[in-house]
Amino acid sequence: MALIVQLHKGVAINKCPLDKPKLSISRSRQCDIFIDDAVVSVEHAVIEKLNGC
Repeated sequence: MALIVQLHKGVAINKCPLDKPKLSISRSRQCDIFIDDAVVSVEHAVIEKLNGC
């Protein structure tokens, strides 16, 4: 299974499986992947699985 791994100084601090067709990444706790950092916006990024991928 594919994963997103959040690293801090080379150490994995969070792992999130890519098990949904669409995942949101942001500073909001309502998203799929929460990153508590002021440089991350409230609606930062989306990872979306496309057909054939």
